[in-house]
Amino acid sequence: MKQEDLTALQEARSQSDLFVFHRLFFDGLLQHGWAFQTLSVDAQHYDTLQTLIKDWVAQAPLDNPFDEMRLIASRNGLRRLCLAMDTSLAQIISDALAWTPAIRFDALSTVQRHKIALLADAAMLARFSLPEWSKTEARSALIFAVNTLDDTPADPVRLQYLNQIVEQIPALPAADLPHSMLSLFYRVCFKLSYLPSEQRYRAKQRLVQLVQEIFSRNHIGTDLSGKATPIRKPAGRPTMIIVVEGFQPGHAMYRFFAEMVSELRGQFDITLMTEQRPALLDQQQIAEKVIYLEPGPQPVEQWSELIRAQNPDIVFYPSIGMSFATFTLSLLRLAPVQIASIGHPAPSCSPCIDATLVFDEIIPPAGLPEPIFYNCHQLTPARPDWQVTPKPDTHALPCIGINASAIKLNADFLRTVEDIVLSYGKPCRICFFPNVSGLEWQGLERIIRHIFPQAEIFSAAGHIQYMNQLSECDIVLQSFPFGGANTTTDALDCGIPVVGLTGTSMSGQTDSLLLRARGLGEFCFDNLEDYRKMALRLLCEPEFRGEIRQRILKSDPDAGMRRHGTTTASAALYQYWQKVVRHE
Repeated sequence: MKQEDLTALQEARSQSDLFVFHRLFFDGLLQHGWAFQTLSVDAQHYDTLQTLIKDWVAQAPLDNPFDEMRLIASRNGLRRLCLAMDTSLAQIISDALAWTPAIRFDALSTVQRHKIALLADAAMLARFSLPEWSKTEARSALIFAVNTLDDTPADPVRLQYLNQIVEQIPALPAADLPHSMLSLFYRVCFKLSYLPSEQRYRAKQRLVQLVQEIFSRNHIGTDLSGKATPIRKPAGRPTMIIVVEGFQPGHAMYRFFAEMVSELRGQFDITLMTEQRPALLDQQQIAEKVIYLEPGPQPVEQWSELIRAQNPDIVFYPSIGMSFATFTLSLLRLAPVQIASIGHPAPSCSPCIDATLVFDEIIPPAGLPEPIFYNCHQLTPARPDWQVTPKPDTHALPCIGINASAIKLNADFLRTVEDIVLSYGKPCRICFFPNVSGLEWQGLERIIRHIFPQAEIFSAAGHIQYMNQLSECDIVLQSFPFGGANTTTDALDCGIPVVGLTGTSMSGQTDSLLLRARGLGEFCFDNLEDYRKMALRLLCEPEFRGEIRQRILKSDPDAGMRRHGTTTASAALYQYWQKVVRHE
């Protein structure tokens, strides 16, 4: 948001032009508006901006489903705007609705409570009980819970309430929600997997059930039970539809799955489907056919019919959750056999997934669909032409790198990093690479600087610039419970020692796998105390850091997982298909 945006809002408000006032706010709060800009309004005008926000919240119409969706669509931009001002969204909403501490929650009007649901802030839970609310207004309470989970786990107060909501979601009753709410569930199920709560997957299972109820009410899909349809033995090679997300060179998903998808052509007839127009290096090396999933008012029904029309033997999801298409389609029965990889984030919690492709050093958690193990995998370099830059003197001020995306920066992890810095007790640099920009970067910067005043927080950049900035770090502390993958590989490609914490979830085991592949398994730990000790040793002993750096640079970045075995994903999937056909 710029100063001229604030001026335009003031003019519309002073002229009582509510239509223009609300349109300007709505357009600005959408992600294509202010979200990608930093807040450049002078701090002395923050009070004016907050007053305008309160007016907008108080006067925003809520007469029909379209008004409801406008507020939901605005909520994320509003949250980011408040964070950028270091302002409490909960207080802004309370002031706008004249909800003082003296007024009980149940004394508010139905419209006021519903606005609280649509513009939710986790901190508001301090003033009411979500389970009690769900008994009288199940729909609003459920929207509040789902909406709130799309929040910032880096803030310790919010994380406390987010974990509380995660624990309460499995017991929340169902409610009649429209098709338009699917996008809200998609975002939340994606972000839920990153929270440190032990109950996150139980909550995700409940949310998946609620999405399938939306499907049923809107007559999307003929079978939501997950029960497989009869298997047919094709005359030629089995046909496989692969629904991909983020499949552009350089993207994390492309780096991890491109070679795997390409190898599947040796055993299957492949059709690639994506809702992002693919900018593949050579489509013909990936699949015989690429189909773009066109957007529409109710795209899931359209997409599911398109897939069924291809009459596939198998639908394969390399990853589920980063796109609306993979999330929704994975909850429908579209082929006799449906398989997912551990993907990002995992697990999907879908009853319509029959099996999960898993690298054989990953321990599948309980409840995961039947594992299909393979042991030969190759990552595609993000930038094959990138070269390691010369490292500064190892006796200079040590630099800690945190190259985890913003969604992984939960307060528990940040508290551990703070403890390591305090225990080190000497000056050091600490660099964050959260891969966000605009308002989100600005708000996250404020949260991080409350903890680490000396921190350098880099906004999203091109890969070469990011790698050059990352290469200045001496150690990388990897996030938990959702660990790294490509970010760990990036650090190792720079010759930087990585300290990881192994978790029980599949996403928490990837760092251990990647470090072992490079002969560095001793740098991933199963407890926080050893994680801290190794981080401190690397900070305190520059000679030791130098030795580990040389070990990393001498290791073969391409052969680690490849050397582990000879069973490719393609071979493992074809063997599973043959077993299914034989009804074993």
